[in-house]
Amino acid sequence: MAIKGGAKPTLKVGDVLGTRYKVVDLIGTGGTASVYLVNDLKVGVYLAMKEIIVTTTERGKLQYKMVIEETDLLKKFTHPAIPKIMDLMKVNETSSLYILMEYVDGSSLYEYAKGIFADGGQISEDKIIHWGIELCDVLRYLHEGCENKVIYRDLKPQNIMLNSRGDIKLLDFGISRELTEDYDFKNTTQLGSIGFAAPECTLEQDFWFDERSDIYALGRVLYYLATGHYPGDKSKPVVAIRRYNETRSIGLEKIINKATASDPAMRYQTVGEMLYDLENIDKLGVEYNKKMTFRFRSLIGLAVASVVFFTSGGIATYAQSKQEANTFSNLLTLGVANKDSAKIVEAIKLRPTELKGYYNLIDVYKVDGVFSPEEANEFSKVLLANLQDLRNVKGYGDLAFDIGRLYWFYQGDGGAVQSITWFDDAVNYNSGNSKVAKVYLELGKFKKDIVSSVAEASDAGMYKTYWGALKELFDLEVSNDMMKLTLVRTVFDTLDIYGYQLKDDGISRDEMASLYEKSSKVLDSTYPTTTQLKELKKDLEAKRGKVATKLREVFIS
Repeated sequence: MAIKGGAKPTLKVGDVLGTRYKVVDLIGTGGTASVYLVNDLKVGVYLAMKEIIVTTTERGKLQYKMVIEETDLLKKFTHPAIPKIMDLMKVNETSSLYILMEYVDGSSLYEYAKGIFADGGQISEDKIIHWGIELCDVLRYLHEGCENKVIYRDLKPQNIMLNSRGDIKLLDFGISRELTEDYDFKNTTQLGSIGFAAPECTLEQDFWFDERSDIYALGRVLYYLATGHYPGDKSKPVVAIRRYNETRSIGLEKIINKATASDPAMRYQTVGEMLYDLENIDKLGVEYNKKMTFRFRSLIGLAVASVVFFTSGGIATYAQSKQEANTFSNLLTLGVANKDSAKIVEAIKLRPTELKGYYNLIDVYKVDGVFSPEEANEFSKVLLANLQDLRNVKGYGDLAFDIGRLYWFYQGDGGAVQSITWFDDAVNYNSGNSKVAKVYLELGKFKKDIVSSVAEASDAGMYKTYWGALKELFDLEVSNDMMKLTLVRTVFDTLDIYGYQLKDDGISRDEMASLYEKSSKVLDSTYPTTTQLKELKKDLEAKRGKVATKLREVFIS
């Protein structure tokens, strides 16, 4: 999620805002805002924090108004593709505004696509259609599923995030608006971004924009993904995608052409119409019939091809495949021996569905006991590029389980939330550890939802469920010192932070004391060898007395 630009951040790594939000990293800066990765010290999760500098100028006042409106909008949304808003802070009248929201671990669709195009590659049509369907779903929610219709107005690849699972997240609602009966939506300013804004969203036009403006922008996004050519302004007309890439289907070209029609009346009138075509793309145009014919002919062609394999280019292909396999193995060997993740990533690019490469990469990340943000970014990129194909590979569920544990145990407190999607995949793709994965899921969802649930006063009962899952996990996962110490830390933090809430949910003193004592024994049974684990054990030994005191306070009060 790297953002480059002009805003000057006011916070540095290690600063704590409002005694609660500790700055872990500067994710990036834009023209008017800085974005940080922060640790919520109260509940132990990672959040994204957007900083907007407050000024007394007219522009500053307008910006302040837009921030408040964006925050109010986000609070209303309940779609999985829209990050949840957690908090809004203003330290003093002359300081910045801070929006705390769900952290999305991944990269923008623009960064992802640009990297592929820079290497001379292209994005598969299946991926383009998949993302188009996901974007249709979230836009349909905004247009039809909210109390008042919401027009996004700035859809572009830079505002679309791909999380570590490859799912869409829609960011930056700064110029989005609700269509209410008393709101004048007649254009007075240019809306959206050049290349993606519909013709009606310009100063020169006199038009009441609506959902068709978002449909136009979506078409432009798909155009960029299909061609690799970044859309220009209206003086540079769109060239049909098959002129850039003749392998693209007629169906995709038709969908994009209709979505990006200059006249709103000629576009899809609702996102639902566009969604239907994307889901039934094979039936658009003559290509559908051609494909049916091709499938029949392929049966004959396959038999012929098998006969001529060794008499033509088959021998060369076989030799090439053998050489590729050797290179793959050599790169993995070098990567593991030298703890060089870049070598392993290089190997994965040769054989992207070979699970061994990903397991080796996980092992290298775990060597120093820390799964760093840089490593997480490297890992997410290679996973995103191949995830759809990986999910069709036997054994993927077990890989997803190990990825989940990598985030959970080696990325700190925030890793619990980042692991959710992977444990979900472990369950859905029949991992041999599905039982344990379900427990992790329960714990991760608690970490993810507790902040907003507390804010909405809907957290009653959540602590009991969380406690039950934590006890179960403690009995299932204590296989090495890292896991032991991490679980002990989770238990100690739970008792320290949520002691009163656990009591209110019916967890007895004996139950809490029992898990506390069990955790203490596990702590004493560890003999860490790395500096990081030694420090963690030392911190937990120091915290042990504090937790015991907290338990006494809870049951005295």
